[in-house]
Amino acid sequence: MTATTRTGNRTTGLDVGLLILRAAPGLLVAVRGARELLGWFGGGTYAGDVHYYASIGYKPANVWAIVSGVTEMGGGLLLALGLFTPLAAAAVMGVMLNAVVAGQIPYGFIASGGDLVSIVGTSAIAVAFTGPGRISLDGGRRWFGKMNPTVLSLVLGLGLGGVVLIIRALT
Repeated sequence: MTATTRTGNRTTGLDVGLLILRAAPGLLVAVRGARELLGWFGGGTYAGDVHYYASIGYKPANVWAIVSGVTEMGGGLLLALGLFTPLAAAAVMGVMLNAVVAGQIPYGFIASGGDLVSIVGTSAIAVAFTGPGRISLDGGRRWFGKMNPTVLSLVLGLGLGGVVLIIRALT
């Protein structure tokens, strides 16, 4: 039997692999959001985050600092838990798209950590394609009737992430 074979209710290597693919980046993003929004885990102050968002062109910076922190904390936790997975993957994709385009590329992609941020965003895309796996709170739930959850995740995550970047450019 290979790691990708599923038999009955038995947990396989594939299930564990999907848990790791979801949980590691999900928890990382949730911690990042808690650092930004609440100052936890050695994070700064809310005022510092507002200053940062203003410095990279988000207006009004106080609103975008809250939106980013809440999206990272909520989306990251939901992704790690495998709950509302298409929406969680979309949240992480959108935030990471903005982090790379606005926060990393202008400051030297590799030097500013864009490579690692890209891996986190790519992990969310992978989860959108694979689903959360058996070891998740979604556990095989069907999403939105005949709507493809992968398409939903990609459209919401990359689409709304792109809209935020456009708003940033226009303000």
